[in-house]
Amino acid sequence: MINKRFNRIIVELAKKEENIITKEQLMFFLSCSESKALEEIGKVNVNLTILGLPLIEQTGDQFFISALVQHRWNEVIIGRKFATIVYSESDRQALLYLITFTELENLSVFHYQSFLRVSRNTVLADIKKMRKKLERMNIQLTYSRRTGFHLVGNEKNVRTVARKYILKIAITETGKWGLSQILKIKTNTFYWELTANFEKFIQNNELSVVPSRIEETIWFIGLLLCRRLQHPVIFSKQELQELEQLNIYKLSELFLKEYTEDEDNSSEIAYFTIILMTIVQGDISDTSLNHWMQTADKIIRNMERLAVVNFSNRQKFAIDLFSHLVPAIYRIKYKMPLSNVMIDQIKESHEELFELTKSALYQLEEEMKTVIPEDEVGYFTILFGGQIAHQTQTEKISNYRGIIVCPNGISSSLIMSAELKKLFPTIEFKGIYLVSEVSQLSDAEYDMIFTSVPIASPKKVYQIRPLLTTKEKNQLLHEVQHDFLIPGLVVPSINEIVEIILDHVDLRKGITKEKLLRTVTNKVMKEVRGMKEDGPMLNEILDKDTVQVSDEKLDWEEAIALSAKPLVNNGSIEKKYIEAMINKVKEFGAFIHIGEGVALPHARPEDGVNKLGMSLLKMKEPVFLLDDEKHPIRIFICLAAVDNEMHLRALSDLTKILSHKEKLQCLLEAKTQTELLKIINEGVI
Repeated sequence: MINKRFNRIIVELAKKEENIITKEQLMFFLSCSESKALEEIGKVNVNLTILGLPLIEQTGDQFFISALVQHRWNEVIIGRKFATIVYSESDRQALLYLITFTELENLSVFHYQSFLRVSRNTVLADIKKMRKKLERMNIQLTYSRRTGFHLVGNEKNVRTVARKYILKIAITETGKWGLSQILKIKTNTFYWELTANFEKFIQNNELSVVPSRIEETIWFIGLLLCRRLQHPVIFSKQELQELEQLNIYKLSELFLKEYTEDEDNSSEIAYFTIILMTIVQGDISDTSLNHWMQTADKIIRNMERLAVVNFSNRQKFAIDLFSHLVPAIYRIKYKMPLSNVMIDQIKESHEELFELTKSALYQLEEEMKTVIPEDEVGYFTILFGGQIAHQTQTEKISNYRGIIVCPNGISSSLIMSAELKKLFPTIEFKGIYLVSEVSQLSDAEYDMIFTSVPIASPKKVYQIRPLLTTKEKNQLLHEVQHDFLIPGLVVPSINEIVEIILDHVDLRKGITKEKLLRTVTNKVMKEVRGMKEDGPMLNEILDKDTVQVSDEKLDWEEAIALSAKPLVNNGSIEKKYIEAMINKVKEFGAFIHIGEGVALPHARPEDGVNKLGMSLLKMKEPVFLLDDEKHPIRIFICLAAVDNEMHLRALSDLTKILSHKEKLQCLLEAKTQTELLKIINEGVI
């Protein structure tokens, strides 16, 4: 793959009359050594050979790059000729929208034909389908002989749809090609110049941007710079005032000065500010964002209540959460879509935590008056999952020390960290570092590196993806065990185990070798961590022995004691645990009230928990927690947790019931144990 920094060289050559670049300039633009620079030249020449274009020639300390190569640089980047690019129907319609969005030309059906390289009938069919889609979005694709095709509708909405189409096609080679061809209409080097300027802008202003979001953002900015003069976006006075208070606003103004001479472009500066806020990690020094730091703390406290965990070093975690929360808020508020390619895997692998996270975010939903998209919930799930996993085992035997290298932002770093700490509980992970920071560490400080990007080191390096598949986890386990013989990590070759099994058994219908491999891998990984992967379901621990109904007139302390009685009887807790739960409420207030008349009394495992347990007490009349009428409790659910994870599945089941208005109402109105158990059993199906 050709180094993207080579694009800067093409931009530089466009400014010169000669087609020559020096060795020093080459090394400067590529930010690498002479040998590496020559290696990159070799990669370019491979693609030039494929395309039948003149090779880059070296004479002494100078390199000649022909004008033809510069003109066809988009083809050089992907190593394919223009004629071989074929767009799918989905890509065609997205590009049709985006080229119309720019209004760089007075577009006709012929223009669409020429750009997409398809027949007139195909274009007409695409236009018809696009118009139907856009009608549902309150956008019209209009045409007049004088001005050609145009998009008509609310400008914010028109831009949001453009961004969605960019996200959709920017992940494919042909999609990127199409986007580059649109911007090439403006000038041949417009995209490369914009890329160089934007990256320089980020670097000079020391902005913490998630690298994976940069490319899609540059495409969007490029298209906007083509369109925005004709169609300014409108903001309310309050919106403008809020955006102008942000530190990023002034930086946005500086960046746009290079692309416009408009005296009054405050609305465009504001819109560009929003774009930056969706990709820049939250800045705690920006006082206008203080409110969201408080929201981050509230979300953490919600999660502590719902998941019954206590996060150590909450202040540091709140800052980490705030860093992710701020861009998420601006994406949600201004409908800037986010594509989370890992969402399905997150929901499948962390189903319980995903549901609890979704419930913990109700504070944010109330403040923003909107539902948080699942793509966003997925990233918050990883943040909480990483923090919970970090605390699951506080005392470990650490014979080896590892570091994690990940340039892809907070979310990806936490994904890697959570996965690795689960796989290798006896390895001490020293921290997460950028590639540039590794060279500053002493070799004596670590024994191995886990990284998502290639990195040179005298120590053992394991290059992995942030979210590993079952097969990849198995392979990594064996590689590390083979290299270091880590105590407590004795994992046989799972492939060998499965092959041996298959020699002696016949798999029943529906069971494949891959499914068997996944099952055995999961089992081995559970043993490695020394803990059960999946805790019990709600209806497995709430049964006829642990569910009660009472019509007694009790105070709140007596109600907690009664709710915990079944757990004392079955040996899950000692009597001192009841006192600990009551003292927690006296010390910290009504934190156990999780809303809608439901309380979740609990204390720490060391306060008297013998094994995982849960019990439910339904009061016919409400009990006022702390004798405060603001906290009427009808249902007490006593939890005895042994760690931070084993109870999450049951709590996830409970959350599904409590967040469902009809099921919650049935629970509150139930008069007998039988009715309660029926609701609980139906709620986990």
